[in-house]
Amino acid sequence: MRQTTLCLLAPAWEALSLTLSDHLIQSLRRLEPTDNFFARITAGWGSEIVAIGPFRAMFSTSPDNTWLNEAVPLEPLGSPEETVAWLRRLRREFETRGRMPYVEFNEPLWPDLPAALTSAGFVEDQREPIMLCTPGDVRPVAAPGVAVRFLQPGDPDADLAAFRSVFTEVMEVDLWQSTEDVRREVTRLEGRTHALATLDGIPAGTGFISSSDRVAEITRVATLPAMRRRGVAATLTSFMVRDRFAAGDDLVWLTAQDKPAQALYEKLGFQMAGERCYCRVHRAV
Repeated sequence: MRQTTLCLLAPAWEALSLTLSDHLIQSLRRLEPTDNFFARITAGWGSEIVAIGPFRAMFSTSPDNTWLNEAVPLEPLGSPEETVAWLRRLRREFETRGRMPYVEFNEPLWPDLPAALTSAGFVEDQREPIMLCTPGDVRPVAAPGVAVRFLQPGDPDADLAAFRSVFTEVMEVDLWQSTEDVRREVTRLEGRTHALATLDGIPAGTGFISSSDRVAEITRVATLPAMRRRGVAATLTSFMVRDRFAAGDDLVWLTAQDKPAQALYEKLGFQMAGERCYCRVHRAV
């Protein structure tokens, strides 16, 4: 089996040497956005999708939702000069709309993109390990006292408010202006996406999972500081992973924010497959 060796260097991470098999490379390719993904983003979040050369830019009605105002590579990049030219056009499109230019991508699949981004005036904002899990690898955890369920559109305000409060306190960013905003989001996505964990009956953690083409992504995993090291995040993640595998998905992925998170996900059966890079322009041209 052919193997691809990558040298991953990052300011916040020690140097890593990672060998990716053909199987992992093929799995990474399945994480790339598809027509179904863009259709879901457009319908579910009201975002506008704009094609700019080999990139697709997503623009939300809210400039504060960074993850809904971003661009991703989708097609072959062409020459370095062509890629830089497209990135400069991408910058202008973001800046014309009053948005911060922001690009994210899975580095193993786009090894030439970092140099082009630097030439176009982007700087690396952060990078995180990409973690993959398949049904045969998952090792679920169910910690004592931890209960997890998906929020539903008809849930009491208190449950929706708890989800918002936990996530906002941990992440220090409020994605919603009210509890009703959370309800509208849950309704729009038809449930089975927003997971709320309790510890001995008290709201303790949140998670979010979305699925397209049998590939699910986990985000928004957050545990209140006072309730950590009790298995909340592990149980929460296990719950979401098992639900998607039971529904027919065969690949779940996420990114780890730090080394303790990476270690936790590895215990659950996730495997590292390179790094996801996030680049932005801090100052308009």
